[in-house]
This record gives sequence, C-alpha cells and structure tokens, in this order.
Amino acid sequence: MVRSYSRREALRLAAAFGVVVGATSIGACGDDVPSVEEEDLGLGLVPLEQRAVRELHAPAGRLRLGTLKTVPTASQPLSVIEQLLVYSRLVAVDPRTATIHGDLAAAIEVVSPLEVRFQLQAGVFFHPDQDSLAQPVSALAVRRSFEEQAAAGVPLFRDIIESVEAPDAGNVVLRLRGPFAFLFELLAAPEASVRSEVGYPGFRDPIGSGLFIPSGQDRTGHVLLANERHHHQGYPQLQQINMLQFADEREIDGAFQALRIDAREHPDVTSVEFASERTDATQQRRPARSLIGLGLSLLPSKGGAPTGYVEAFQDERVRRAVSHALDRDAIAEAAGGTVASPVGAAHAADSLTADELSTHPFQRFDPAESTALMAATGLEQVSFRLQVADDPALRDVAELVQRQLAMAGFAVELRAEPVDAWERSFAAGDFEATVFQAGGLSTPDIGLRLHSSGGLDGEFSPWGYSNPVFDAALKAALSELRPDRRAELMREAQRVLLGEVPAMLPLVTPYDVASLGPNVVGYAFNAFEFNSAWLAGQWERRT
Repeated sequence: MVRSYSRREALRLAAAFGVVVGATSIGACGDDVPSVEEEDLGLGLVPLEQRAVRELHAPAGRLRLGTLKTVPTASQPLSVIEQLLVYSRLVAVDPRTATIHGDLAAAIEVVSPLEVRFQLQAGVFFHPDQDSLAQPVSALAVRRSFEEQAAAGVPLFRDIIESVEAPDAGNVVLRLRGPFAFLFELLAAPEASVRSEVGYPGFRDPIGSGLFIPSGQDRTGHVLLANERHHHQGYPQLQQINMLQFADEREIDGAFQALRIDAREHPDVTSVEFASERTDATQQRRPARSLIGLGLSLLPSKGGAPTGYVEAFQDERVRRAVSHALDRDAIAEAAGGTVASPVGAAHAADSLTADELSTHPFQRFDPAESTALMAATGLEQVSFRLQVADDPALRDVAELVQRQLAMAGFAVELRAEPVDAWERSFAAGDFEATVFQAGGLSTPDIGLRLHSSGGLDGEFSPWGYSNPVFDAALKAALSELRPDRRAELMREAQRVLLGEVPAMLPLVTPYDVASLGPNVVGYAFNAFEFNSAWLAGQWERRT
C-alpha cells in the first residue's frame, strides 16, 4: 500500500522540502487562465483524466479471487483489495504514467501550495442502506469521513492535512500544513476512502460508493455485486466478484491450482511454482517495490558513533571504478529482476527508463575503464569487507558482485552475517561495503532519500554521503504537488545523482509475479493498487 509517514517524518518532509508562497484563489472551476508564474508554481487546474462513458448495459460474469482470513469468525472485515473495490476516493493515480483520474473529483485546483480545491462529481450516491435508501456523497460527507480518519490517527489526515472544509455541497477544500509531493497518491489509498456514517447489513464496515457492493458473507468469503448506479456510467463490467477466504498462502495456491480462483498475485517463489502446474494460466510480472543495492561507506563516524569505512571510497574515481566493474544486466538476470534506477523500477513514471540506464556513463559495464580509473588514483589495490545478511538470494547477488569486483582488481572479503546482526550494523552505517535489499518503496521518494545527506530518517546518511547539488534537486522534486511534474523532477534528480557519483549503487529491482486464468480480461498487475481501485471497472471474465 501507499507508504505511511510517521508524524515526525511527515512534518519534517512538509517543512524541509516545501516552499510556502502567498497566493489568492483563481476560482474553483472558472475559466481563468493561470499566469506563467502560477504555472511555474504548479498552481491552477490540475489535469484530470475521467472515465470514458460507456453505454448502459447489464454487468455480466463472475470473477473469483482469494484473500487471507483474518479473524476466526464468519464475520470478516473487508480486506485491502475489497476496500479498493467497494469505496470511492477523490482520485486514483496511475503509477505507470503519474496521471490523476477523477473518481469523486470532477475538477481539481491547486489554489496555493497549501490549498487544494476539489469539485465533486454530481449525482454520486452511497450504496443503499438497510432501508434501501441511498444517501448522496456530498462535500459534508467527505469532510466527516476525513475528520474521522484524522481522529483515528491516519497520518495523511492527522499530520499532512491541517483542515478539511466544505464551503458548499459540491466542493471540498484541503488546507495543508506544508506542500507535500505525494498528496494525490495518499488520497488514492484505501485510508482515504470516503465512508458513510452507517454500515452494511451483516458487515462491520461502513457503506461506500464504489464499483462493487458487499451483499453477503459466510465462512467461504464475501460476495461483491456490481454497483449498477455507479457514478461512472457503464462501469463495472463484471456482475460479481467472489472474495474467497483462506487460512494461509498455501491454501490460496491450492485454490488457484484447483481452478477455484481466477487470479493469484504470488507472495513468494513457492507460490509461483505452485501456479506453474496450471498449463492454462498466463503470467504477468512487474518490478517489485524494492531494490537491491551496493552501499559503500565513506566516513569513520555516522550519527556521532564510530563506524567501519574505506577511505579510498571518498575518491569518486574509486566509486566510478566500482560501478564500471559491475555487469548490472548479469546481476539482474541472476536475481530474477531488472536493472534498478535510484527510485526502483516499480515507479515507472518517476523512474529512469531501462534504455536511459543502459546508456548512462556511470552505469556502463567497462572493466577497462575501471582499471584505468584505479591506475589514475595511484592506489595499488583497494581491499574491503563486503557484508550481506545471510539470506540465500542476497548472498547469491553478493557472491556475483564479489566475483565481478575481483576481476577488476578489487580485493573483496565476503562476509555473510546473521540477519539481526546485519540489520543492526546497517542501521548504524557500520560497514565497509554492503549488499542490501530495501523493501517497502511504496512511494518514489524513499529510494532517493537513501542518497540524501540525512538518509531516510533525516539524521545521517548510512553511507556518509553528502551532496548539496543532489539534495537541492531532491528538494525541488518533493516540493511539487502535481504527480506529472514531480515525476519529471524526480527523473532529473536521478540524473543529477548519477552524475555526482553516489555512494550507493542501485543494482536490481526484483520482479513480482501474478498468474491469471485463461478467461480474465483487463487485469493489469503492473498498475499496483490502481488495478483494483480503478481498472477493476474494466475487468471481465469471459466464457
């Protein structure tokens, strides 16, 4: 899911990476054209994609999906995927293109870096309640729902959004504590779903207004029926989704193999192997929200504590030599992934493309250049310990990195450590060099903040790396509210980083895999949550 920020982290990002400027309203949905200065600040109406209107039709077909049973009773809360299917949100954001799609929102205006106005779609209703009445989704309903989330401690509403206003029935105004680059992504997350005050009969969840309506549950799972009064005409295509519940992941694997469910998003390699026994299934894969990297420690002290380091790594020629010694394509193939950009390849809109990475001078596999750079330093040989957590997959990558560096003349002692011990050393920045895997890269800032002077927590870089030119480029990217403009600035920040010779070299983004039955149409695994939150309106199961 979309990354949750702690209160401290959210406020630090909003303050440190924001630019507060004065502005006056230019009208929520008027015809005013922003000035050049306003465009430069990202002010004005935000480009918003709307669904293509389809002819009215009767939804048809049934899709069966699997989810984990979370409590030992028949009455189960809605799972994350069900929340995406059942509830509406103001927007949906496609991570592949950084485009914003209007769900409840018909128009969006950035009035100032601290004020965003949403005009709501007309004629939107919550699902029918137990009296078969459908209440309108008004600005007051949105405000109440968001205020409840703030009271519940959801970071977006507690720490990023200062207040929610409903000046009239059709407009919602969000006032921010500081400019926040991932506002729209967080507004597209399940936590930002707009919920009614009352609940579904027989469920413990409040009523929503999304594509599907919970209509029943038993010990096998939930039945979701098409919302035929959905505010986007002609959606959804499916008549029904059965969310079957299972005790563990292996039970879900068995259900897919036995043709009891139609799609399986695999949590691990074992799950993929189970699914391969179905000869009628097809696979989709996507870059995972993680990356494997090689970190080089530059300084003898981090966060006020002494740490391991290699003084030679302070010379950017040595870091370039390390980079040119690495055959990233071979490493990615061995790790079952793709070459990683600094943000990780999962964020396709914000990431540098594979073609650009393959031709970038810093990324080039060039052993001769590596040797020449080391000769220019006058160093006879650079020796260091390469630490890695004792995990089979990571150890295989580290062994390949060791061999490639040895071929370029580096003396590398590989040291596999117990996971707990390695994690403590990594958190303290106490290593000479390390191969690591960073997971949970749910927004593209995380991969870049690993390279910043303050690191992820704002205190110190785990590598001891500090580059004001890159920090300034990252600050500019994290000051931009609009995802499309932010993505452009994110790509530029990565180009700056690679040109400035980082101390952490991204290597691989592993792949996630999903398997689909032969009749499933419109399922886009590489769209992440956007697949369930938006594209589910186009899912079909043909017979």
